[in-house]
Amino acid sequence: MKCSIGSATSPARVLLPPIVLLLAGLLLLSSPAKSQPERTLFDRLGGVYPIALTVNDLVDRLYLNKTLNANPKMKWVHESIGSRESAKVALTAWAVQYTGGPVLFPVQIGEVDDALKITDGEFDVILDECAVSFNNAKFPQREVGELLKLVEGFRSQVVIQG
Repeated sequence: MKCSIGSATSPARVLLPPIVLLLAGLLLLSSPAKSQPERTLFDRLGGVYPIALTVNDLVDRLYLNKTLNANPKMKWVHESIGSRESAKVALTAWAVQYTGGPVLFPVQIGEVDDALKITDGEFDVILDECAVSFNNAKFPQREVGELLKLVEGFRSQVVIQG
């Protein structure tokens, strides 16, 4: 069986055996595919459950941290949330949303009232606690770096300027 390529008005016709067409098709299929879009940080962390377990550890660390709790503002924030469990739910929803996962319920960190802002040193303590929790979760270093950068992005909103 032979296939022809050409037009009805063209007197020249090229006849190709079906094997040539098959080989051309296989060549196209075996060529490198377009690169897939990179997976979200949410997906690379493993989804909701690993994030929730990490948040559980982190919130416990933050609530028990003596340096942070020496600041009456931090203590007040912890008490105003209602419970440690409430903080865990809210922070998990925030982390899922900000790492590219689904919006469990809308969570935004807006500008913090000056009366509740913390110092650079206290923010550094929070970052240190985040790093410990992220590493305890055995997240790859690339993802730990991205998570810390994400948290760092909120420094200007929660730290006292001046």
